[in-house]
Amino acid sequence: MKLSLNGEWAFSLKSCRFEELTEQDWQGTMKVPSNWEKQGLHNYHGSVWLKRLVTLETLQPADRYWLQFKGVDYFNEVYVNGHKVGEHEGYFQTHEFEVTSLLKQGVNEFVCRVTSPLETPGTVWPNKKQLIKGVLNHHDARPGSWDEERGQDQNTGGIWHDVWLYSTPQAKIDRCKITPHLRQNEAVLTIETQVNVSERCQAVLHYHIQPHNFADNVYYECSQEVMLDRGTQKMYTVVTIAEPRLWWIWDQGEQALYQLTVTLEIEGIETQYQIQEVFGIREVFQDEQGRIYLNGRQVFIRGTNYIPTQWLSEFTCEQIAQDINLMKEANINGVRVHAHVTRKEFFEACDREGIFVWQDFALQWSYEESDRFTANAVKQIKEMVNQFYNHPSIMIWCCHNEPSTNRDYLDPLLYWAVKEEDAKRIVKEASDFTEHVYPGWYHGSYQEYTGLPGAPFVTEFGAQALPNLKMMRDMMKPEELWPPKWEVWAYHDFQYDETFNVAGINMGDSLEEFIANSQQYQADLLKFAIENYRRNKGKVTSLFQFMFVDCWPSITWSVVDYHRQPKKGYYALKQAYAPLLVSIEMLRKKVNPGYPLFKQIVVVNDYPYSFEDVSLKVMITDKQGQVYFNYVSDHTWNIAAQSVCPIIKLGLGAQPFWKVPETLEPGTYDIVLELRQGDKVLTANQEQFEVVAAVQRFDQKF
Repeated sequence: MKLSLNGEWAFSLKSCRFEELTEQDWQGTMKVPSNWEKQGLHNYHGSVWLKRLVTLETLQPADRYWLQFKGVDYFNEVYVNGHKVGEHEGYFQTHEFEVTSLLKQGVNEFVCRVTSPLETPGTVWPNKKQLIKGVLNHHDARPGSWDEERGQDQNTGGIWHDVWLYSTPQAKIDRCKITPHLRQNEAVLTIETQVNVSERCQAVLHYHIQPHNFADNVYYECSQEVMLDRGTQKMYTVVTIAEPRLWWIWDQGEQALYQLTVTLEIEGIETQYQIQEVFGIREVFQDEQGRIYLNGRQVFIRGTNYIPTQWLSEFTCEQIAQDINLMKEANINGVRVHAHVTRKEFFEACDREGIFVWQDFALQWSYEESDRFTANAVKQIKEMVNQFYNHPSIMIWCCHNEPSTNRDYLDPLLYWAVKEEDAKRIVKEASDFTEHVYPGWYHGSYQEYTGLPGAPFVTEFGAQALPNLKMMRDMMKPEELWPPKWEVWAYHDFQYDETFNVAGINMGDSLEEFIANSQQYQADLLKFAIENYRRNKGKVTSLFQFMFVDCWPSITWSVVDYHRQPKKGYYALKQAYAPLLVSIEMLRKKVNPGYPLFKQIVVVNDYPYSFEDVSLKVMITDKQGQVYFNYVSDHTWNIAAQSVCPIIKLGLGAQPFWKVPETLEPGTYDIVLELRQGDKVLTANQEQFEVVAAVQRFDQKF
């Protein structure tokens, strides 16, 4: 039996013990799964009682029954037919309770008290937090930003994922952990199977491995006879796969997935218990220089930071598919799930689509340093690793984002807790300010990206940009939009000081002009930064732009807004993240006629294969598309796999045809590059520059 308990649940906001609830206390119904902010409880913190009545026609006396919650934010206190069955803390974990002895034929009552509290501003929040929720309750891109009084607005509490009632025989499999080890022409899989047994019994575990998403007649089978004692225990087996199909990120190869089926056959019982796990065969490693190797091959990650939503109940499979499609369209091959743990369906999609995943634990900034909190954090980070262990797309675990007081005490303990559960992935104690760089936003100018700040492994960089006009009108009232009511804009995460006093963005005379100027600045910064980093591939090993999408209606560093409408920065990211990139390093943006325009033209190839006999086309055009300069090289180049190839290098003494034509009138122009193989355009790029009137020179004597 497997019965969904999703649907309408009665709810009550009464502050009381379970025994004190009466029928008059139930105030209405609420949809499950959902976050209660999305069910009309705006800015509510505290506890919500939830009740569901379910009629069970028959119960099998030999079966065990389990009440399973796929995700509850944050505390869950559970009662069945008047009896308390257990409690759970943590918002992302699947958890369950055995309810065999409490169920009855007929009507059964299931009650939960879900609690997502307000952490006391000024004392607990923000510097001694106790809830392990990461960016879901503290961040500068959530409702209220980091404001001490309003930074916890729009609470994420609720039963946000499915609820199930299901039955098993006396022994069931809780989980399998599959660890691949690559050898020459083979992979050795170690399989850890955790079994839960109500009575001592003799059993057989049958293992069957077959292709999941590719055609192949090869499969592997083995069996293991075991004596199972009452309680929870682990079994181990090893399977060798000859000539395995490996899992790769999308620009490096195929996304071969296998399926493991484990069947538990109990002696004397006809009913069997079976689970299935989809997994990939791959290995990942990071060396001391920050270089990442996938299956022994060095790869460059063109990544982004990702907080898809504040309310995980709205993060549907359709939304996941849309976001991953937008990422791949922008040539992104890696994503950092930023300072929170998201739902399993996202990792399943990344497995299928070949996205490299860096998974953060849900710690953001500062937390209480106590033995109680540390023990809770160790427990929860181990649960994160074990829950998502078999996803080949997950290749980095990170324990903490931008820690301060916790850096030397808590984070090393979390690092070793992860290593105890997973010795095969990359583990980072923390992602901190040494690799989070924001010239042109928090300080200085984005021209400072020429110095490669944060290298070699750059994990945050970017700038804010306003979303489009419709999104702005959707998030604020007309009288708040223009002229801007800055306190409302700040609530929606807009940073006034950085926008005007660092970036120097011009508001213009209308909201439309401000949007255009803001988006252009973000696009210019991203293109300049990324192409500088990528031309220095080797010194730079991977990039994670901050950030991809807004998690609520807001003004942030995202390149895609909450309604999934791309900003101009999205297209700049797409161009600069092209796996085969032709990039021009400009000498200056304002140029006199007759002066050299650029320093070098470089081709960056992230693909695992080469491009032979490649030619270059260079054009100068105006906004109307008129061509003023048109050059096609008579020389060809061979672009090696995984390489950086400067194909034209110039100094101030440039050849005449690489200088700005003397005939160009003052104005704005584009220099357009095309990398060609015969008549086929492999990749293209462009840079804008301004021709200014020739300067009259005078000799001066001092």
